[in-house]
Amino acid sequence: MGTSHQSLTTLLMTYRHAFLSLLFGIALVMAFIPKTLNAEAALKTLETEKEQKSFQALTRSLRCVVCQNQSLAESQAPLAEDLRTLIHKHLQEGKTEKEILQFMVERYGTFVLYQPPVNARTLLLWIMPGVLLLLGFWSLYHFFVRDSKIPNPKP
Repeated sequence: MGTSHQSLTTLLMTYRHAFLSLLFGIALVMAFIPKTLNAEAALKTLETEKEQKSFQALTRSLRCVVCQNQSLAESQAPLAEDLRTLIHKHLQEGKTEKEILQFMVERYGTFVLYQPPVNARTLLLWIMPGVLLLLGFWSLYHFFVRDSKIPNPKP
């Protein structure tokens, strides 16, 4: 009896790392399954295909305010789940995409939109990429072309 107990203990100690890794992997998978199933379940409970398409379009066009670089459709943050549930609720109440977007902007500001509207507050956001591109070309021109035209002074 003593040898079988020792061999079991030795076996557990030998494969302890693999066993703990397996348990951690199972726990990780279990942690993310309910969130993905909730998003799919919310989509399936919408009555019409139009509502389903609206839900998908809205969750792709709205930014997760916690993750910032993910849409509501991609994010696994608890707030994103709440916002998806809120969008689902508004669609079931018969609200249009425009009304839902307006509600989200009133609540979170234009930051929640992946494509903010062009207005006085966001004009710099829309113009800056072009200005920086032109500044980069101007700098390259002056660095390579203009400097090569200046004659070197002879000693």
